[in-house]
Amino acid sequence: MPALFSYVELHSSNTEKSKGFYGELFGWRFEKAPVPDMIYYSIHGEPDQGGGLMPAEKDEPSSWLAYVTVPDIQTSLQRAERLGAKTLMGITPVPGHGTMAVLKDPTGAPFALWEELKKLGSERPAGLVPAGQAHRATVRTA
Repeated sequence: MPALFSYVELHSSNTEKSKGFYGELFGWRFEKAPVPDMIYYSIHGEPDQGGGLMPAEKDEPSSWLAYVTVPDIQTSLQRAERLGAKTLMGITPVPGHGTMAVLKDPTGAPFALWEELKKLGSERPAGLVPAGQAHRATVRTA
C-alpha cells in the first residue's frame, strides 16, 4: 500500500513561543489560516514542505503529529485497527480538502491518516497550496 509522510502539525502549549523559536531557528513564517472556531497557523519555509501550528489541548504537552497520505483511508484505517492501532478520531471530512483520521499505533505513538479529495473526473488531488503539497486541517491527538 503506497503511503508517504506528507504533513506535520505542532500542537503547542505556547503558540507564540513556538512561532518565535521555529521562526528564528529555521526562518519559518506563520500565516493565520481561515479555520472556523479555532486558532491555526500554516507554516511556510524554504522549501515549503507544508505544516501547521495550533494550541495544544489544556494540560496537554506540546507534540508533533505526522500525517501519512494514503490512497484509501477506509482500507488503511481498517488495516491499522486489525494490526493493533487504536482510533482516536474516526474518518472525518475536511471540506474542500479530503478526509482524515487520527490513531495511536500499538506502541502508543499518535499519527494521522490523510486521503486527498479528488476532483471529479481527475486523478490529481484538489488543493489550495502549490502542486505536490497537501493542505491539511487539524485535530486533537488525545
